[in-house]
Order: sequence, then C-alpha cells, then structure tokens
Amino acid sequence: MGATVRMLFASRRFTLSLALLLAVVALGLLGPLVSSRDPLLMSGGMFEAPSREHWLGTDNFGRDVFTQLLYGTRTSLYVGAIAGLVATAIGVAVGALAGYRGGWLDEMLMGLTNVFITIPSIVILILVSVSLRTRTATIMGLVIGLTSWPWTARAVRAQTTSLKTREHMDVARLSGLSTPRIILFEILPFMFSYIFMAFILQFFGGLMSEATLSMLGLGPFQTVSLGVMLQWALLWEAVRVGAWWAFLPPVFFLTVTSFSLMSLNASMDEFFNPRARDRSARAGARAVARLREVAPHAEAGDEPAPDALLACWQLHAAYVSPGLPPVWAVNGVSLAVRPGEVLGIAGESGCGKTTLAHLLACHLEPPLYLLKGQIRVAGRDPLTLSPERLRREVRGELVAMLPQGALNALNPTRRVGALAVDVVREHHPELTRREVLDQARRRFEHLGLPAAVLDQYPHQLSGGMKQRVVAVLSTLLNPRVLIADEPTSALDVTSQRAVLDLLRRLLEEGIIQSVVFITHELPLLQQVAHRIAVMYAGRLVETGRVEEVLAGPQHPYTQALVRSVLAPEPRRGRARVEGIPGAPPDLRELPQGCAFAPRCGVALDRCRVEVPPRFRSGDRDAWCWRLLEEGWLPAPVAGRRGLPPGDG
Repeated sequence: MGATVRMLFASRRFTLSLALLLAVVALGLLGPLVSSRDPLLMSGGMFEAPSREHWLGTDNFGRDVFTQLLYGTRTSLYVGAIAGLVATAIGVAVGALAGYRGGWLDEMLMGLTNVFITIPSIVILILVSVSLRTRTATIMGLVIGLTSWPWTARAVRAQTTSLKTREHMDVARLSGLSTPRIILFEILPFMFSYIFMAFILQFFGGLMSEATLSMLGLGPFQTVSLGVMLQWALLWEAVRVGAWWAFLPPVFFLTVTSFSLMSLNASMDEFFNPRARDRSARAGARAVARLREVAPHAEAGDEPAPDALLACWQLHAAYVSPGLPPVWAVNGVSLAVRPGEVLGIAGESGCGKTTLAHLLACHLEPPLYLLKGQIRVAGRDPLTLSPERLRREVRGELVAMLPQGALNALNPTRRVGALAVDVVREHHPELTRREVLDQARRRFEHLGLPAAVLDQYPHQLSGGMKQRVVAVLSTLLNPRVLIADEPTSALDVTSQRAVLDLLRRLLEEGIIQSVVFITHELPLLQQVAHRIAVMYAGRLVETGRVEEVLAGPQHPYTQALVRSVLAPEPRRGRARVEGIPGAPPDLRELPQGCAFAPRCGVALDRCRVEVPPRFRSGDRDAWCWRLLEEGWLPAPVAGRRGLPPGDG
C-alpha cells in the first residue's frame, strides 16, 4: 500500500490536482474562520465594487460576495460528496450483486438500471425537487445520489462478471463463504481503484447537478451554494450591469473544482492503467537516463559466436517506475544459442528468468528498460530497428515467444483458426484467409494435432491441448528461435510429455532451429536441454552442459537447486530432498557482494563484500569465490573470441 501511495504522489498531475482540490476544500471548511459575517446579512449597497470592506464586492442585496463564496463552496462540496457516496454505494451494491448472482436477479436489477438510464436524470431531479417541501443540502445530495447510480452499477456488474470466474473465487465458494462475504472480501478489493475513480466522477456529477438545479431555482432553501449565487446573479442581471464580481467568482470556483476532480481521475486512470501510465511517465524516462549512467559498462571488443542464432552479452535491465527504487531484474547476463541447440534457463521464481525472456524476444515496453548491453538475432541488431520493423521482421519471423501462462493466452471469444489467420496475415497480408487456414491445417496434422481444433474455441480444449496449440501458433512463421517461458507449468505429467515431444519435433522437422527453455523444474531440463544456465537475483551463477551441471554442480545455489528436487531413477530411492533456506533477495535492494551469500552455508567473508567474477573450467562457467580455491581460473576479461562474455 505504501508503494502504491508513493507512486501516485510521484505523478505531477496527481499531486497538482490533489493540491488544487484540497485548497478548495480547505477554503470551504475554514470559511467561518476566514470571514465572520453572515452570508445572508446585508452589509452594503447593491452591487458595490470590490473594496477593502468587501473584497469581492456585494450582490444585488448588498451581501458580501466573498463570504458567500466561502460558505457556498462548502455547501456545494457537501452536496457533491453526499451525492457521490450515495450513488457509488448503490451502484457498487447493485452491480456486484447482479454480476455475482446472475440469473433472474441479474435480469431484474439490470432491467431496473436500464429504466433509470433511459430517463434523463435531470428530468427526474427537476420533478423530485419541485415536489419537495424542504430542500436542505443533505436532502439535495441524497436526491442527486439516488438518481445517478445506474452507470456505476452497469460498469461494476461487468467487472464482477469477469472476476467471479477466476480461480480464487472457486476456493471461496468451496469454503462455504456467504454471498455478502464473497462480494465484500473476494470481489470488491480487486475493484478498489475503479470504485474510487467512480466516486470522483459521481462527486463531479453531484456538484454539477446541484449547480444546475440551483440556477433553475430548485436549490437548497435558506443557504448559499455556488449554484444559488449564480441564480441570484442571473435574476438580477449582474452580467448586464457589469457586476462581474457577482458571477465570476462562483464560476471560477466551480471550474477549478471540476477541473481538479477530472484531472485527479485522469491521473489515477494513468496510474492504474499500466499502458497509459508507462507511456506518460516522463519522470520514469529521466530516472532511466540516470540509471544508464550508473549501470556497469559492457565489455569492449566482444562479439557473439559466429554461428549463434541468438546472443546477448552484458545485459543490464531494470523495471523503472516513478517514485520507486528500480528493480534490477537482469544484471550482466551473457548467453549464446546455436543452431539445433536447446538452452535451458533455471532458477527460483523472481530470479529474472521471464524478464530475460522478454529481452531476448525483443519485447521491451515500459516499465522494463534495457540500460546496457547488446542483443543479436540471426546476426542482426534488433535494438536499432524501428518498432514497426521490429514487429514485422523480427518478432514471429526470427524469434517467437511461448509466454508464461500460455493456457490463458488464447482469446476466449475467437476460434483457434481466426487466431492463426491473424498471426500469419499480419506478416503476409498477400495470403487469403483460406490459404492461411489450409497451411495451418497442414501444420497441425503434420505435428500430430487434430485439424478440427482450428474450428474450436479455447474453452473447448484441455489444458495440455491449449499449450500445444499456442506452441504451434507461435511457430506458424517458422521462427529461427523459440523462447518457451515455463511451457509445462500447471500441466500434468502426460501433458508435459506431450509438450516436450512437440518441441522436439519442431526442432527435428526444422520448423524452428533453436529453443530457449525456461523453467524451475530441473528434471525437465535433463530431458530436453543441451546446455543450462542457472540464474539467481538477475545474474548468472553457473552455465555448462546440462548433464555436467546437474551431475556435478559447482555453485552452492545450483547445488541447492539440485538437492531441492526429486532425482530421477535410479537414484530416486536413496535421494534426499532438501529445501533451500530463506528466500531470494528483493531485487530493489540487492545485498552487497554475492546475492546468494545470505542463504549460502559455505559463504566466505569475501562473498559478502565482493561480487564474484566468472570462473571457467573447460566449457563450464561459474560465479563463486570458492572455485578459486579449487583451481578454477578467472575467465579472460574480454572472453574468448566467438563466445559472449559472462558477468565480469
């Protein structure tokens, strides 16, 4: 919660809008302390100009306009706040109940909502206000709130309908929670940001409705509001006689209050909408420029392997959000993937594997920024291409990504065949829909998947079939490299084997030439990978051939990973599984020295103060100071030509 507040206040628009609104509220609340006059007391002549005695002059009855402005602001804000609270509460209650329960209750509540929407709210407000014998500020706020909730109800109902299908809702229902508790504790917390923004909009609507009714002579009795001040100015023709002080101050305060509310709502929308926030965060761009200055410099003179399809060296990347410390997700990572090779990347959750996958796939969008380093895809530098060329010439054509959570990557409203058409025709618009479907059908049949899948919706497919479908869709353009980010997570053993068999066949058939396989399940890498790279806290800690690394891990973290999983046959009967003590460090505050030192049982004093360099023995690299005692030598500063350097 604290981080969210800091990020909000880092937005200049939010802070300025909030400061402006608080200034108006403060004037309204402190009105009696600023001016001791009665706002309805006649203390001067008709339409007297501003003077020392009357700072903003007098109105048509000789009453002090400045005093009226203070009291009127408080009344208008009070009416708007009451209307906003009532309308938001009713809208949230009706929308959440209709969306969660569904059925006849949903139809009845939404039918009532639609009736209110079809009748202009101003007509209802006028009819109700005329019928009231007394119109206090509280009654005005309640009336406005009771007639302006339908739009909030419809929006909340749509949000609730989506939320109730999520997995945590099944757990809540199976636990026997009642409907009110589920709505209060399992649904509404996910909509807090939207509910707050809805309140701001309803507050604004209540403010404007009160002003409109007051100008029509239907405002609160025996009190002053900004709308009532405008009504008096209109009745006594203040504009015609040139008494600008009678109408401009309430117009100005209404404008300032409305502007601050709408600007506050827009700034919160930018914050809670990641795409809008990230594209507008100029402060984030300045922070990135500063981080690029302090990021470690890449090794000079190093080139990727000549035969590498995908290579990177000295990548430093961070998530940068205004008002928060940067999250250093990738620190000095260097890798190369050659034709016909499966490179496995392993590590615990939160170690930077998925971030590295996005970098290798050239998928860089704020708040993720590449601060230092280089990438080569099939000999090309994708970072020099325009976004349009990167999308058309690299993504899908040279490198494709099988994303984490691919089970939910398919659009539930479209058939699989339509998704295949979108993928191919985006790069080859000259092909017709029928030609693309024929190609996709042949590809599915060639890889042992039923072609009938193309005519089905995602919800008609099993989890394992969805995963394989996403894999095939990702490779329809025959990319050189496929980056598979945990493609077997949440699958049973049979489905895992089917996905692995599909990846092998894609390689054997030449549809793809290399695979980067990211997982935290080491036994899977033993089945599919040729080489392995182990990551911890955004850094590489060990690389080498998979059988050598898993049979004789050198880095303490790799050793701990191997001990934490059940070994395959024939060692299964005598293997002892041990958990890794502690947890990975916070990437915003990496410890000094080796990041694994706080969890390492064999750490040296040097490990806690100095980041270990890369040590090499044959084709194996590891980053651990203890290897110096075992005869390993630090790798050359510039690395061997043809291999990208490690983390120096």
